[in-house]
Amino acid sequence: MVEISSAFKLDRDLIDGVEVEEGDIWIDIDIDDLPIPAKDVISVEYGDDDDDYTIMAKDNAGIGATNRVIMVGRLTG
Repeated sequence: MVEISSAFKLDRDLIDGVEVEEGDIWIDIDIDDLPIPAKDVISVEYGDDDDDYTIMAKDNAGIGATNRVIMVGRLTG
């Protein structure tokens, strides 16, 4: 997981039609590491305080075959 900085935002403004904001998180995870199907992931906990992030966008990825999912999360509340 990576927290998106303002420097990253200059490189990429939209992911799956969602504007990326500073403080959003970028999650790149192997599909086999998910405890539930990627389509059912709607939020994640991240950080020292286990902050809740709502998943704003998802994209399946992989070279040759889909084997991971990339998600953008935004701090809830």
